Amino acid sequence: MSEQVRSEENWSSMQIADCSTTGGETVEILKDQSVLLTGETPKRTTYTVTADSQLQEINGIRLEALTHEKIPGNGPGRGDPKRTNFVLTDF
Repeated sequence: MSEQVRSEENWSSMQIADCSTTGGETVEILKDQSVLLTGETPKRTTYTVTADSQLQEINGIRLEALTHEKIPGNGPGRGDPKRTNFVLTDF
């Protein structure tokens, strides 16, 4: 990976306009533009995130699975607090 790609200054955060889920979870868009999911923990669900950007060209998207005190086991997954895995099957 080139040094240019790794540099944090080359990344821009998008403004989250909306986030929805098919599994009944409660969606909260936090001040830092991260999305916190609480409530129901379905076996399978689909999340749809809509974001706004003023960028003319987007060359990549970075998804970060974060920890949070409201998530079982502090996350990033929402299932078993002893094994907080996060599974992404399609992006």
